[in-house]
Amino acid sequence: MFRGKLQTDGYAAYESLARARQDLVLVGCWAHARRGFHEALGESKLAAWFVRQIGLLYAVEKKLRRQKAGPTLRQAVRAWQSRPVLERLQRAMQLVRQRTLPQGLLGQAIDYALIRWEALTRYEEDGAWRSTTI
Repeated sequence: MFRGKLQTDGYAAYESLARARQDLVLVGCWAHARRGFHEALGESKLAAWFVRQIGLLYAVEKKLRRQKAGPTLRQAVRAWQSRPVLERLQRAMQLVRQRTLPQGLLGQAIDYALIRWEALTRYEEDGAWRSTTI
């Protein structure tokens, strides 16, 4: 029986597949989440802050790849460096979302990320997961 993780965007077919198969876990793609904030750059200065924070997550993963880090080190570094960024991002998204129009680009980017938050942060919990695009 297959047991594994699948890194995906928010395509509903993947979510349906994961619900149907208990052995499949979805890991969200930060590149897709980041895209929404990047598209909102012209609309809101706050979007740039979100893009920079996501960039910090990418920097951690880049360093881990360069070091050829094993699962134990990846998990420890992610807990030490990525988790605080993820917590900061989630708090900021929740706060900004309360005062952002849902139809605006920033509101859409925040909604996309918050709806998929569990999948987007799943990589941080498992050092065995090697991210190419967190």
